[in-house]
Amino acid sequence: DVFTSDAAAVQQLVTDLRGISSVRNVYLREQGSGKAVLSVETSESPSGLIARLQNQTKLGLFVAGMTGTTAKISVSR
Repeated sequence: DVFTSDAAAVQQLVTDLRGISSVRNVYLREQGSGKAVLSVETSESPSGLIARLQNQTKLGLFVAGMTGTTAKISVSR
């Protein structure tokens, strides 16, 4: 889950995720009311993916929660 009311930030996040070599694809499942749901095809764990994303993006990221298969983040530009 991605928490932001900034649609452009969500699109930038999708672009940045697609730029990570271990990411095969990114799907925007839903967006509205300050939240977006993305599905990411990757061989990496959520924690590994977030670490790589933080090194590559100019977006502000705050990790609100993480499990073995999901991450909840807040995004700002």
